[in-house]
Amino acid sequence: MERKYTDLKPEEVDYILVKTTSGGPFSEDVFFLIFSKATDSYWKIPQSSDKNFLDWLKQFPDVNMEQFIKSMGCTEDRIFILYRGLDYPVLSEHKKETLKNRLLKVLSGNFDASPEVLYKIVDDVFNCYQESSRHYHNLEHIQNCLWELDQLQEPGIDKVSIELAIWYHDVIYSQLSKTNELKSAKKLKETLGRFKSKVSLDDAYQMIVASPKNGHELTKTAKYFMDIDFSILGQRELEYMAYKQNVRLEYHLIPTLMYNFKRKAFLKSILKRGVFLTKEFRDRYEEQAIKNIKSELSKMPRLFYVI
Repeated sequence: MERKYTDLKPEEVDYILVKTTSGGPFSEDVFFLIFSKATDSYWKIPQSSDKNFLDWLKQFPDVNMEQFIKSMGCTEDRIFILYRGLDYPVLSEHKKETLKNRLLKVLSGNFDASPEVLYKIVDDVFNCYQESSRHYHNLEHIQNCLWELDQLQEPGIDKVSIELAIWYHDVIYSQLSKTNELKSAKKLKETLGRFKSKVSLDDAYQMIVASPKNGHELTKTAKYFMDIDFSILGQRELEYMAYKQNVRLEYHLIPTLMYNFKRKAFLKSILKRGVFLTKEFRDRYEEQAIKNIKSELSKMPRLFYVI
């Protein structure tokens, strides 16, 4: 007898997604997708035909319910990742609190400031990353970067400086600005530079403003930071698909023709230089990143110019 998805345990599930389409209201436009490598199974469940999904979902330790709520109001062709396995958490409400405590711990352990001041700094950082215009450069991106940082085994890198750079590298983010990195780095120094510190902010500052084009001039620590920031490019296909959609949403004010032109140039430049700067990330993600990028490029329309 075929196994039902409701029989799956959390450790057997790789992905739980919501897929929305623009086909409504006259056809089914919301589907729950469940992937299980452990059982070599896949389920696609129309929302209207299954009333057990939410009850089943409650057994999972961390689910991104914010994404679920967004999906219920979406009328476009999109995917929303609710869960992606025990080892690679999504941004649940519980994880948000964990992130807040983590930032507070990093700040209190390295900067001589009162708890009240540090709480305000943490709140300010979180408010920035939770701006409504952010679809990719948000807290989930920060959580994913910190997850990658925690996996590193390389000795001789300054993990505290990398973590500070992660927290502040997108703290200022305007979709039409070319100075986001510089403004974010300046905010790092302006916010934390007034306190006595056990760490040098210069290293984190330089990581934030560094360009991928001059990777050979970067320190080993800076190369790891850059690879962490770009690690999304080498994730599984569904992760990359969600990333593409979210980046496009952030740049929704840019006309499609111009967006495709800029996006193609960005992707081709990455392929030309090599995606990752460190052996650890090349071994882990380079092959999948090249596959993802080439797949995206192949699906983009050709650009024609009239002279």
